[in-house]
Amino acid sequence: RSKLWDASAGRGAGGSVPQSPRALTGRTQSRGSVPLTPRALTGRTQSRGSVPLSPRALTGRTQSRGSVPLTPRALTGRTRGRFHRRDVSGCPSRPQGGGRGAGPEGAGSGALGGTEVITARRRRELCPAAVGALPSGLFSERHDHTAHDDAIWSVAWGKNKNDGSETVISGSLDDLVKVWKWNDEKLDLQWTLEGHQLGVVSVDISHTGAIAASSSLDAHIRLWDLETGKQIKSIDAGPVDAWSLAFSPDSQYLATGSHVGKVNIFGVETGKKEYSLDTRGKFILSIAYSPDGKYLASGAIDGIINIFDIATGKLLHTLEGHAMPIRSLTFSPDSQLLVTASDDGYIKIYDVQHANLAGTLSGHGSWVLNVAFCPDDTHFVSSSSDKSVKVWDAGTRTCVHTFFDHQDQVWGVKYNGSGSKIVSVGDDQEIHIYDCPV
Repeated sequence: RSKLWDASAGRGAGGSVPQSPRALTGRTQSRGSVPLTPRALTGRTQSRGSVPLSPRALTGRTQSRGSVPLTPRALTGRTRGRFHRRDVSGCPSRPQGGGRGAGPEGAGSGALGGTEVITARRRRELCPAAVGALPSGLFSERHDHTAHDDAIWSVAWGKNKNDGSETVISGSLDDLVKVWKWNDEKLDLQWTLEGHQLGVVSVDISHTGAIAASSSLDAHIRLWDLETGKQIKSIDAGPVDAWSLAFSPDSQYLATGSHVGKVNIFGVETGKKEYSLDTRGKFILSIAYSPDGKYLASGAIDGIINIFDIATGKLLHTLEGHAMPIRSLTFSPDSQLLVTASDDGYIKIYDVQHANLAGTLSGHGSWVLNVAFCPDDTHFVSSSSDKSVKVWDAGTRTCVHTFFDHQDQVWGVKYNGSGSKIVSVGDDQEIHIYDCPV
């Protein structure tokens, strides 16, 4: 196995204290036999309680050590939001270098002067300059309902191969999956999918655009028919054995990461576990298939990344460049690069074939929670607990724009199939959709 080390991995963002395995897994270093319960992770009971989770319980960090913890407010106490459209081109840019979301010198982290197409958010005042610049009728309320009643931790954007329709799905700690149709530059709520008993932490859409999958802290994976809104299957994955999930490129399999370091592969048609890939590691937080179907990558709580050969099931590479949990992974469209996001505040780019570190990017002021590649291979996007969304040039490895519209941690970002839009979701219950390229 190949092992890579990066000197920068020893530097946490903002002087943070590394997250202990016990804090998130419920297991000590010397005893690997105590599984993590949903209540231990969320502070919520099976009966949909709302006991706030202390920052230390989830992060293993205290408020006084310079870290950026997940606060109780991140999981509870949200206000309701509504859809509206606004143009932000007239708003003054956020000063470069100001605030935790500002990037390093030369990173191009100034706020975007562009158009945010739709947001589902709680109401707040518009920038006066933007209001004055709005043509008549451009700003209007689109819907009279909330996006979600709690933090939104996951999002996916798919396109139906049969009719060409585009669908956005969101998963929230309110236990719901919502299906939105993207029509005429606006989101229309199509289905509210009920069934999970605890928060939804991961969602994905099959590459055919017909089926959605969701995983929850209730330890179940559910498959949904996006045309009818009906549940197709419910799979019992075991205690917290489905933290993250991803469809295979041929839409025939669903991969999930487990708390014992195994990647479980389920058949979409059968709903049964077909086989497992053993990382011999820790709790798997993130997972991704390569677009060509040759590789599967997993990221663990201890900062280790494993890349498997799908055809043989063999472990090809073990990458040790990060010092803290791997929150997200994404392959480039040509399957040659792997981009990783970590709590250490860094984004790393690896050459998949040779397991070489091709780049280390900084710019976020805190944990990097999600990354996604643009289908045209020119850019990728990242989100962070510093409340920002950043667009990066894949060639120059520089940040070209930063969005500062979220009011709390941003857990999920995705491109649509054409690469013309970006969707982001976060703890503030907001769904943002941005025009792209920027």
